[in-house]
Amino acid sequence: LLSVRARAVQKPQVLEALRRAKYKFPGRQRLCVSDNWGFTKLPRARYETLQEQGRLVKDGINVKVLAPKGRLDTRTLSKLPMCMLTPDGEDEE
Repeated sequence: LLSVRARAVQKPQVLEALRRAKYKFPGRQRLCVSDNWGFTKLPRARYETLQEQGRLVKDGINVKVLAPKGRLDTRTLSKLPMCMLTPDGEDEE
């Protein structure tokens, strides 16, 4: 298993280099081109739209997608501590 990251303009040269390199290894070797951006799990079109929106944060060779701002869903609210869910003026007993 070989993974290569390259610019889209260099795709033919990379495929040719991998085609020649597969003869150096025994057994059947196949070449496949991923639809994802780099080594991320995001498809190329989605990555570009999220990047334009400014919702991507670099995380090593991967990226994190920032959640949109707005109301919190019930799952996120259930993870918050109770002190954050009570109004400021109320005291807990």
